Amino acid sequence: MSAGVFTVADPGQPGPGGLAFGPASRLLVVAPHPDDETIAAAGLMQQARGAGAEVRVWLLTDGDNNPWPQRWAERRWRIDGAARQRWGGRRRAESAAALQQLGFDAVKTLQPFGWPDGGLTDRFIADPAGLVATLAAGLRTFSPTDLVIPAATDRHPDHGMAGLLMILATGQAGLAPRILSYRVHGGRLPDAALLQELGDGQWAAKQQATAAYASQLLLTGSRLRRMAGRREAFLADPFWPWPGRLPAIRLEPGPGGARLVCDFGWPAPALIRQRLLVVAAPAGGPPALRVVAGPALAALARCRGAGIRLTVPGLSTENCQSFVKLEPGRRGQWIFDRYPWLRLGTQAHSLPLPREPQP
Repeated sequence: MSAGVFTVADPGQPGPGGLAFGPASRLLVVAPHPDDETIAAAGLMQQARGAGAEVRVWLLTDGDNNPWPQRWAERRWRIDGAARQRWGGRRRAESAAALQQLGFDAVKTLQPFGWPDGGLTDRFIADPAGLVATLAAGLRTFSPTDLVIPAATDRHPDHGMAGLLMILATGQAGLAPRILSYRVHGGRLPDAALLQELGDGQWAAKQQATAAYASQLLLTGSRLRRMAGRREAFLADPFWPWPGRLPAIRLEPGPGGARLVCDFGWPAPALIRQRLLVVAAPAGGPPALRVVAGPALAALARCRGAGIRLTVPGLSTENCQSFVKLEPGRRGQWIFDRYPWLRLGTQAHSLPLPREPQP
């Protein structure tokens, strides 16, 4: 078996990176949508429960913005608000049923938030401090020793936003749990990934849990079963390598505050249809968000060779963790991100990366 792979056949055996659980452990798994908790961490949750740990699952959305399976199942074309709510209720119930297949009391384990599916970023933009404060309060109440979160660089915008929200909330809560991040949508596993190979009993339970998501098996059953595999992968760093090319990004100090410099190669994004989100989070305090969009964003760009340079002045990032993301102002049928959330520093953030094939 290759290095970094651990077969977990019983509760007492260490999992990823030698991670062991005990009666004092408190594991929190964060799922942007129903089924993410099973895909990412069904084996890990079983291992923790078997060792006597407390386990909770935060379900941030009910997965209600899922029109094509709903159209197929309900033989309807128009999906109105009532229909979305009904579908979200069905998907939330599927998560509860999946947890029961894994041996959990779903009423005790599952905490749904009911936030908008496909709208976590807009919800954050509308109230960044309030959203993070809600999560920070929940973290203080449960006080997890181990926190499983989506990668901030997952290609799905809800997953990336959920990952960043948990980073911000953990800092505001003043907690330091062991963090294991997972990526559902992206490229190949990085070499540093910690892999857990499920034992026979865990694998059988995970398959039964996956079967509980009947709504998601209607059109893409083979894809879901492939994603919910026998091997679970985690990174301690929530910023997984990105399966594509990234701009070179840096913060430069200045008398009027820092300025953000982004160099995009060709083909450069059409900035007039984009929005730039810059988050500054002081330790223990609420995050500050700056949004520059449309013509105001395009006005900050200049041609540079075959690409463009975007310069955003006047940022207050001193003594803060800072993050940035460029994303479409309005999404069409293609929901996945071209660029992820990125951490900022005073040095160049990244150079263009070679493209990795999709799984």
